[in-house]
Amino acid sequence: MSSQLPLPLSWLLGSMVIILVAIILYMKNESSGDLPLVDTDCGPLLGSIDEQYGVYMFKGVPFAAPPTGDRRWRPPVRMSRKDGTCWKGTYEALQYGPQCAQLDPWEHRFAGQEDCLYLNVYTPTLNTKARKPVIFYIHGGYIHFCNGSMRGYSPNPWVTQDLDVVFVSVQYRFAFYSFFNQLTLFSKRSAH
Repeated sequence: MSSQLPLPLSWLLGSMVIILVAIILYMKNESSGDLPLVDTDCGPLLGSIDEQYGVYMFKGVPFAAPPTGDRRWRPPVRMSRKDGTCWKGTYEALQYGPQCAQLDPWEHRFAGQEDCLYLNVYTPTLNTKARKPVIFYIHGGYIHFCNGSMRGYSPNPWVTQDLDVVFVSVQYRFAFYSFFNQLTLFSKRSAH
């Protein structure tokens, strides 16, 4: 049995790590009023501050181009200024991104949307030289429901401050969008 992750999953995790590293490494302690502004490979990112714990929050940060239309059944596409998949201007990371499409088990209705590949990043500092441990949290839900912004499944200012860590949660495709995508990807194996 191989210990390697399937190509689509390893690529997805690699892309998320690249965006996370870009956010952490390129943080600049700039100010837009009282809100933190950091530089990333895709451009400026405006966040907020949890006043109670003094934690910087960047919610709903896209880590891949929206997996819609022609990209629906394909691996996530890295965001790139060259390819035009980055945001224009300053991205306001002030609210959680939308949850991924799913059948809500509590409401017994369809909820969410396809454009859902987002990170939430909480950090105790914007100091680019601080080498903080990172909690990279992938939410539960039996690969069928939940999201990275649900209470208990998202970064927490108290944990971030108390443990002095960077806390990241992720929204990812699952349920039918993930399973059908896996079948399509595995039936068209890449030579790479």
